[in-house]
Amino acid sequence: KAALAAMHSVAAPVVASVATTISAFLPLMLLPGIVGKFMFVIPLVVTVGLLMSLLEAFWILPAHVTSLRRNRTPTDTHTRVGQLHHWRWRFSHGLRLRYTRALLLAMRHRGKALVAAWLGAAATLCRQAAWPAALPRPPMYATYHGIERAPGDVAVATRALAGQPLVTVATGDLRQSMLPPADVVLLLDVLHYLEPQAQHRLLARVRDALPPDGLLLLRVGDAAAGAGYRFSTVVDRLVCLARGQPTRLYGRSLVAWCQLLKQLDLDVASRPMSQGTPFANAVLLARPR
Repeated sequence: KAALAAMHSVAAPVVASVATTISAFLPLMLLPGIVGKFMFVIPLVVTVGLLMSLLEAFWILPAHVTSLRRNRTPTDTHTRVGQLHHWRWRFSHGLRLRYTRALLLAMRHRGKALVAAWLGAAATLCRQAAWPAALPRPPMYATYHGIERAPGDVAVATRALAGQPLVTVATGDLRQSMLPPADVVLLLDVLHYLEPQAQHRLLARVRDALPPDGLLLLRVGDAAAGAGYRFSTVVDRLVCLARGQPTRLYGRSLVAWCQLLKQLDLDVASRPMSQGTPFANAVLLARPR
């Protein structure tokens, strides 16, 4: 009786709102020409969908409601459908909880989640032999080993790269961590956080880990770039403050970075990468001599 009473109380406004929506879309079916043929499907689908929703609301849904016992909680296992309802509630609750946690994690690390999604989509295209012909083919790596000082970032990377047996991301300090042999080494915004002596030692260790045809990729700031470099250091210091890390930075000019790499028997080529941004960064490509 309660289900029927509720249905009768909302029947008129529901029918009125559905009829109003249908009456707004139906005239689109009368448009002439190619536009009319193109638009014909929209009011047709909307009208059929709304009529089916009325059927569900006034016939199927009340029958479902009346089949449920009153005052039944998710933990009640003594009714006829109590166990099934309890299992369904636990499953949906667990699914919503996991989805909410994953969504909050992705929102908290938006940039990293976006990069991980891009990399995953690119890997899928490569595996399916659907890589766009206009783009250069991506390199096929044997293994990938990443080192990151922040445990939270390592946790995000581990979740994003789960199921990739050739990829490992470890927590560590590059000043002491072991560097395995590698064909390509990428140091992205790393060196200016290290003291000058530590910069030299790390680059020397990287040089020893590279084969004769290896490649070292660096993104560094140009301390001689003026306002752009000062803005970059302000942003870096704010990030350090937010993470509870020391805020002192050890930058060099682009010429000094190139001289340091040449001292380690590396041939260097620089590429600007700050066009259209307020920063002063450059990419250095270094190869053993």
